[in-house]
Amino acid sequence: MRHISQNQLDDKIIYQVIDIIDNIIWWKDCNGFYLGCNEYVAEMFRLDSREQIIGKTDYDFFDKDEVEKLKNNDEIAMQTGSFIGEESFRFNGKREYFSTTKRRIVDANDNTVGILGSSKRITDIKEQMELEKKAALWEEDIKMRQILDLVPAHIYWKHKNEYYLGCNKRQSEFIGDREVLGLTEYDLLPKDEADKIHEHDQHVLEHGSFAGEEIGTDINGVTKTYFSSKRQLLNTNGEVVGLVGVTVDISDTKEKEQLKLENLQLEAQNKLNQVFLEKLATEAVAEQLRLENETYLVQKKEQAKFLAFIDKIQRDIQNYKVEALTEKIGIAPKISNSDKQIRLTKRELDILYYLSLNKSPKDIAKIISIIENKSISDSTINAIVNKKLYPKFKVFNVGQLIEKAILLNQIPFLLDTSGD
Repeated sequence: MRHISQNQLDDKIIYQVIDIIDNIIWWKDCNGFYLGCNEYVAEMFRLDSREQIIGKTDYDFFDKDEVEKLKNNDEIAMQTGSFIGEESFRFNGKREYFSTTKRRIVDANDNTVGILGSSKRITDIKEQMELEKKAALWEEDIKMRQILDLVPAHIYWKHKNEYYLGCNKRQSEFIGDREVLGLTEYDLLPKDEADKIHEHDQHVLEHGSFAGEEIGTDINGVTKTYFSSKRQLLNTNGEVVGLVGVTVDISDTKEKEQLKLENLQLEAQNKLNQVFLEKLATEAVAEQLRLENETYLVQKKEQAKFLAFIDKIQRDIQNYKVEALTEKIGIAPKISNSDKQIRLTKRELDILYYLSLNKSPKDIAKIISIIENKSISDSTINAIVNKKLYPKFKVFNVGQLIEKAILLNQIPFLLDTSGD
């Protein structure tokens, strides 16, 4: 019978132990070269034996950007003694997530000679969480759409070049349930009406806001009077990227107001005639001024009611989504100082905007290709999401990204094309 040394026996026992542990276990030297691993790692990397990993580095298995993240965590472990946290990397065409613990390896003189790591795969758990959060966000988006559709007003938002980017159901019905995206008022209204609205929109884009009456003819040829409140939409840099408007049909109110005004004028004329006959001309003039002032106050009071109503709608729309999401999840949002420092490029904002509309990277690539009149691949979109947006927001999936972006008010109400 061949005898083995105690060290060989100890090594054999150690390998048997780490092979039955349902974690990937490995150890490296200070330069990142693998010194050994358990069978789980060898199978994951599709090695014929665990010995084949010796002398390799993470660059042999992962993309460069993935390796930089792993090396940073290794460095933390060697400098502080340990690292405990979540790591992820794309492997065999799929992103995998692990709960990882790394510890410094020291020699007899307490000198750092490498690191030992153990990782538990948590991809299935992460995917389930993502599905649950995506379902919650989708439900909230549906609720927001339903709320906008229930508001008794026309709500719409436009690009700074005055073409429509979206609207609620009431506005859609006004134009005959047509797809509004990309249309202008000249596609929807007679030229004289469109000219006037264009003038108002330009005032908003140049001066900040507009509140006043507008005339509009619907798809059935019915012309009505509306009261509109419009305001600028700004991006995170304070630049004007469009406008949002709330328009209320005041035709019935206008007719009643006109009738009341005519009655007041008739009453004033009758009184004026009576005063002229009974009193001096100066008293008649004073009465006329009083009636005219009363008419002015009636008009001003009605206008103030509409302004207050429209302001309330806009405040409710702005505050609803964050409040609803907080109530749905059951926790108050926690925003760190570093989160508040997040800065996004125009391309990242565009992609974040379309992701919040539940568009896939493939859909986003098609949309941007059409808008910019040049070919953009879905792999480019995926790269920006995975390599730029995820790290900036410190998240690992689209659901987390949209949730955090909403809390940070980073999703634009409409696209910023100020660079066009």
